[in-house]
Amino acid sequence: LLSFVVKTKPSTTHNRSDYNSFGYHFVADLDVSPEKVCNFLRQIECRYQVENPYHNNIHAADVTQTLHCLLQFIEVDVIECLFKSEDIFSIILAATFHDVGHPGTNNLFQKHARTPFAIRYNDHSILESMHSALGHSLLMGGKKQEEWDVFRNWSDSQITHARDVMMSSILDTDMSTHFHSLEKIASGVEKVKASYNASASRTSPVGIFAGGDKQEATPILSILAKSLDAKEDNDENKNEELKKECCQLARQVLSFLLHAADISNPAKNHDLAVYWANKALDEFFAQGDIEHAKDLPISPLCDRKTVKKPDSQIGFLKFVVQPTYDLLGKIIPRVKEELMPIIGENIRYWTKEKTRLSLLKVAKVVATAAAMTPRRNTIDEEEHEGSITNKGSKQ
Repeated sequence: LLSFVVKTKPSTTHNRSDYNSFGYHFVADLDVSPEKVCNFLRQIECRYQVENPYHNNIHAADVTQTLHCLLQFIEVDVIECLFKSEDIFSIILAATFHDVGHPGTNNLFQKHARTPFAIRYNDHSILESMHSALGHSLLMGGKKQEEWDVFRNWSDSQITHARDVMMSSILDTDMSTHFHSLEKIASGVEKVKASYNASASRTSPVGIFAGGDKQEATPILSILAKSLDAKEDNDENKNEELKKECCQLARQVLSFLLHAADISNPAKNHDLAVYWANKALDEFFAQGDIEHAKDLPISPLCDRKTVKKPDSQIGFLKFVVQPTYDLLGKIIPRVKEELMPIIGENIRYWTKEKTRLSLLKVAKVVATAAAMTPRRNTIDEEEHEGSITNKGSKQ
């Protein structure tokens, strides 16, 4: 994050889009102190429990980096129309503390064990509420200190907006709201497309297709950018209702990017995907052991005696990650082009791994049976020889 913060603003003789893939320019645009940001990150990192196999400081860094990459997938001109610098800074900062203080056990455990976190946050988005509260207490609450006051030079309205972005995006990482979030984004995309097409057909005598010939539908990000571009605010034909819908969808997409980054492990190359799968299951199984010892209900994927790694990953990929990135790919084309093939490869890997382990299990059963067969033959032969000897002695 520090490297993003210290990017300097391009000179007036250069286009911002020519300066970088896109640079964040937080120092110039937002009067942010790199030193204070660095101090805040140190405070956040030391509050992650490094002994957690999965939810630790490395996971936080990974999610922050992945969010950055997803933002870079959006074209420069488009992203500058969609989001203000305050939005980008806030969502990246939120990524750094989205899991801060994680105890290594999930929301179900908190609820079943009636932990202090569950009691404090009323069983609703328990850990997400805790992460957000802890981060905000350092940024603007009772634990705020001058040396890490990153918002020192911001106006009150800017700080309020930043808190809203960070708080809502962290709460949206709650997996219990995952499918609702997907439905909300998909519905928002269709609503904006319908409004845009209706508006375009009213303002153009040939409708939305130039020359009356059917062309490829306008990408949703282009619709959002065109509707939210401040340079077109004086356009008499601009649809205010469409602009309102676009503004709402853009905000949802920003939050959705953090959620997508949070579950992005299976969208990474094979080695990383397997590494994070192992770390996640290590943490889940440790929770299951605690639940078993405390006579609590064992949470899904937490029973080391019944959970099979390939099945857990295939299910997560097919029912959670793939639909998420499929939807994201309809919004950001590079996601479809670059990440969906990786997800497909990981599904194929875990499917092959499931088959391999099944065959290995069968082979072990066959080997065990084969090992026992000669012993039984020997016993039969000994009994047969004994009966002949007995017969001989009787004769």
